[in-house]
Amino acid sequence: MGEQMRIVDVEFKTHWLDKVTDFYQNQVGLELIEKDDQRCVFKAGWSRLKFVLDESSEGPWYHFAFHIPLSQIESAMRWAESFATLLQNIEGKRFYLGHRSAEAIYFEDPSGNIVELIGRKEYDAKALDDFSSESILGIAEVGLPVVEFDANDRSLRRQLGVGYAVDPTNSYAAIGNREGMLVLIRERQHWFPTKREAEIFPMKIALTGPQRAHVTFAAVPYLIEMERNA
Repeated sequence: MGEQMRIVDVEFKTHWLDKVTDFYQNQVGLELIEKDDQRCVFKAGWSRLKFVLDESSEGPWYHFAFHIPLSQIESAMRWAESFATLLQNIEGKRFYLGHRSAEAIYFEDPSGNIVELIGRKEYDAKALDDFSSESILGIAEVGLPVVEFDANDRSLRRQLGVGYAVDPTNSYAAIGNREGMLVLIRERQHWFPTKREAEIFPMKIALTGPQRAHVTFAAVPYLIEMERNA
């Protein structure tokens, strides 16, 4: 249960492919490595971030986080505010996550995704002077709203061979470790720091970790694949 888990590939749906492509390429500054009329793929540190066109009227959206060096959190705030409005609540725009010894900021992209930049001090050795897209180290977390919370929690930990990154609650479970977390939340719970209720849309996630796994869910359209760490 002690081996590291890393998120290497995430595929989300979007109703606004062109806007999302422009946002991540020209505003965020990620490297665009594939693009056609159905999808775009970006390199984000050790991870790949994919968006696939969904022409339904639902407007899929998700919550995910990028790793950044903790020492760059203030620089990251200035950088993000140059192209997006930072999300805030009564605590402000910068959030101190004591249970994870981390700090985070949040903004929304054109697809309505809640994007988090989470800084941890163990990555500070890689920090650059000023924050840029090159400071993004990889995808840190992906949110998974679920219907059958307790059963999905037990099943996912067993199939992936990992435990909790932080102590769970009756509606929140961060499965994995500080390098990579899958965050289970009950459907319709609010995604921090907003009052938006978590919704379920199709997604695919590729991981590396302690064992090989192929995980599907009976009640939600998620596919999770894990390759064993080399």
